[in-house]
Amino acid sequence: MRVLVRFILQGRFRAMIIAGLLGGVAQILMPLSLVSSAIVGLVVLRRGEREGFVVLLGVTAIILVINQFVESRPGFDLPVTLLFLGPVFVCASILRITEAQGIAIAAASICAALFAIVIQVYTGDAVSWWGDWLKIVVQGVEGAKYQGFEDNGTLRMMNGLIAMLLSLAVIISLLLARWMQAQVYHPGGFGKEFQVLQIPGRVSTFVALLILILAVVQRQLMYDLIIIFGVMYFFQGLAILHHNNKKKGYSTAYLMPPYLLLIFIPHYVFVGMACVGISDLFINYRKLPK
Repeated sequence: MRVLVRFILQGRFRAMIIAGLLGGVAQILMPLSLVSSAIVGLVVLRRGEREGFVVLLGVTAIILVINQFVESRPGFDLPVTLLFLGPVFVCASILRITEAQGIAIAAASICAALFAIVIQVYTGDAVSWWGDWLKIVVQGVEGAKYQGFEDNGTLRMMNGLIAMLLSLAVIISLLLARWMQAQVYHPGGFGKEFQVLQIPGRVSTFVALLILILAVVQRQLMYDLIIIFGVMYFFQGLAILHHNNKKKGYSTAYLMPPYLLLIFIPHYVFVGMACVGISDLFINYRKLPK
């Protein structure tokens, strides 16, 4: 990994080509979009916003060219990577300035919340709008049926769920970029930073007030934002888990069960860890200075 990071950072064109190729192939293998976005974030963290913006433009151009030769999935006319690049650039810039992962993660959730609000305002009825999109998407997924989304109530949550996935993808790309940087320039630094991650109190106050207002004005959007902002507290809960594991001197093997549960019962683990993160605002499990 260190060799790859050094290779990427030796020149902007290397970063453009690698991230662009990964972003183009992500039309076939979507997880590669996270790595593509992470490379842009890595350039921002190490080389600054100006260099990162140049690389972002180059990566976007390469992805659009590749997209002309790759068959798109139903419902994904534009590469999904393009949806991540901008927020990752912004959040990486914030992380570079503040040197605080919690603030950058909060920024990612705010970007996702703005996305959900824009969809709701632009369409007037986000549920119907996402429903029309789902009718197209299910055509490319074997065994999937649109009726199933209506029956289990997922359709009404789609605006919040899609924005939540956007937030999750941006945060993972951002943390991956910081991890890649730390591998070369500050070995071990990423883990130490992550273990003290905390969402700023002012952000939490803003979120609480916004949700209270939406409870009166737009209840459906309130539910969407609860799902979206739950992501940042989920990561704060994970940080507490890692901090306590390190403090007690346990090996990383002790972290395997929670992550395995996250794979098999993600919704329960997500809610549980988010609740731990929220309660940390009042209890301060790690005894960290505010």
